[in-house]
Amino acid sequence: VFACLGLYSATPQPPFVPGLEFAGVVTACGSDVSDFAVGERVMGCTRFGAYCTHLNITAHYVRKLPLNWTFEQGCALLAQGLTAYYALIELASIQAIALCGARDKNVLVHSAA
Repeated sequence: VFACLGLYSATPQPPFVPGLEFAGVVTACGSDVSDFAVGERVMGCTRFGAYCTHLNITAHYVRKLPLNWTFEQGCALLAQGLTAYYALIELASIQAIALCGARDKNVLVHSAA
């Protein structure tokens, strides 16, 4: 919504297809692709263009969807999860609890995307 309204600074110039994360079923693979097969359930991220019926993307940006996950769960994890990880680890320099010697500590990540 923010991208379509022009409120997201990283949005490409119109016309563009919105969407950063995707999940679906592989319908074809390039000749150099060996990690995925037609029919496999996958998820991934892209720099816009994910809100479409078919996506042609480099295999590097695709991951296998865990067996018990829905497509919705696969889409929900990546952009938000990577944003939260980047904010906590790279920007805030948070270290793993085990490394800090602290136990039973919680972090609430609010509005990470």
